[in-house]
Amino acid sequence: MLTASERTKRWQIAHPERYAINVANSNARRKANGKSRSWQLKRKYGITLEQWFELFKKQGEKCAICERAYDANSKNWHVDHNHSTGKIRGILCHICNRIVLPVLEHYQPLISKARVYLEVNS
Repeated sequence: MLTASERTKRWQIAHPERYAINVANSNARRKANGKSRSWQLKRKYGITLEQWFELFKKQGEKCAICERAYDANSKNWHVDHNHSTGKIRGILCHICNRIVLPVLEHYQPLISKARVYLEVNS
């Protein structure tokens, strides 16, 4: 059985014209990333790119939870929002948005027990 990368490579060889178009489209999307990011923020959260930067600046240009400093090369900065109300809470790094926050939200009783456990057994 072929792996996904082997199937992809075979498709690229079998369809060179379509592969070239896909690469060109992908490169065009990367070049327009500032525009697409602005559009995405407006569509998903109702804010402009300027408002995003303003909010991030208020946070000291770091993650609102772990205070990791902004890295211009990283695209892993997320708009944290309440999924029920849509209210924007802040800007988070990838780790806090995808790992820390979900654990805190869904496992609060276990976190309290773990804290007591560590205090008792230290």
